[in-house]
Amino acid sequence: DADGKIMAESWRSYSNIEQKVSIEQQIAGINNVTGCLSLFKASLLKTILPIPEGVTVHDRWIAMIADKLQSALYTTIPLWKSQIVLALGAEHARAALQTDRSVNEMTNRLLVQNAQNLKNVTVETQKAYGENNIRPETLAEMNRSLIESFDEVMRIQSENRIKRESAEQELSRIDRELSSGILRD
Repeated sequence: DADGKIMAESWRSYSNIEQKVSIEQQIAGINNVTGCLSLFKASLLKTILPIPEGVTVHDRWIAMIADKLQSALYTTIPLWKSQIVLALGAEHARAALQTDRSVNEMTNRLLVQNAQNLKNVTVETQKAYGENNIRPETLAEMNRSLIESFDEVMRIQSENRIKRESAEQELSRIDRELSSGILRD
C-alpha cells in the first residue's frame, strides 16, 4: 500500500487465485497468469510466436506453451532417452550373443583341428623314434674329436703348469733379492 505495508504474500494470494490450476482449467478460461508479472526466457519466443488467432488471453497462451515445454523436458525427453538406452542395451546383448556363438563355433573348430595336429605329430614322432638315425661314421668322428679335445686340454694344462712353475721361481728370486736388500739397509 502507500505506507509500505505488505498487502499480501503474492499477487496470486491478493487476487485470490489458486496456487495450482490445471491446464484444463486454464483452457476453460481461468487466467491464473497475469501478463504484467510474467517472466520467461527469450528463447521461448520462438515457440510462443506467433500467437494463433482466437487466443484472447495472451498471457494464458504463454503459460500453456511453457507448461507443455516443461512437460516435454521433464517427462517426454527423459522417456525417449530411457527407450534409446533400452534399445542400445538390447542391441549390445544381441551383438554379444552373436559374438558368443562365433567364439563357440571357432573353439569347436580349433579343438578338432588341434586334435588332428596332435595325432599327426604323435604318429610322426613315434616313426622317428623307431628309425636309427645316427650313423656309425658320425659316432667315430665324434669320438675322434673328443679325443683330440682331451689331448689339446692336456697339452694346454702342461704348458700352463710350466709357466706357473717358472713364475713361482721368478717370484722366489725376487723375494730373495728383496729380503737381502732390506737386511743390508
